[in-house]
Amino acid sequence: MANDLVADPAVLDGFPGGPFTQAEVDAAVADVRSAAGWHIAPERAETITLDVTWGERWLRLPTLRLVSVEEIRRTDTAEIIDATVYEVSRALAQVRRRGFWPSGYEAVEVDMTHGYTETPPELLAVVAEAAHLGRKDQTIRQLSLGDYSESVSGGSAQDELTTSAVLARYSLTHTGLTHTGLA
Repeated sequence: MANDLVADPAVLDGFPGGPFTQAEVDAAVADVRSAAGWHIAPERAETITLDVTWGERWLRLPTLRLVSVEEIRRTDTAEIIDATVYEVSRALAQVRRRGFWPSGYEAVEVDMTHGYTETPPELLAVVAEAAHLGRKDQTIRQLSLGDYSESVSGGSAQDELTTSAVLARYSLTHTGLTHTGLA
């Protein structure tokens, strides 16, 4: 899929390490999306397939920005589940059913629209750092000539902590945290 999170590398020119090539930005966007567990932006319509445990009343959708749920289907029969038997929480990105959802691996398909309309500006720094780190992995870290030796450092731990904190706000999973549905 094309990089539609940061389509123009020029928007990252002002960040450390810029300017970046399209290939560097595309790789960085892929890394950021992989770390977050979802596409983040732009808003898009998708069909997702969910595994459902027996006796489950809640579907937890893999997004942090749910816009709408258009349709839910059983995968074994392609039967559309009547929208009057479930409620959608956009804030929690969950769907609660009166009764139970069909259970099994890949038991339910959900047509949903989700994602931010535009890339959140604070994520640009995260993408730029990922692009810069991708480039730094191929650079010299220590230079030696005779008795002379110099180590090269890139960025500060503070920068990494800041961008990690920003990325954590857009990630589906957080280290040490468990997301559970309401009963």
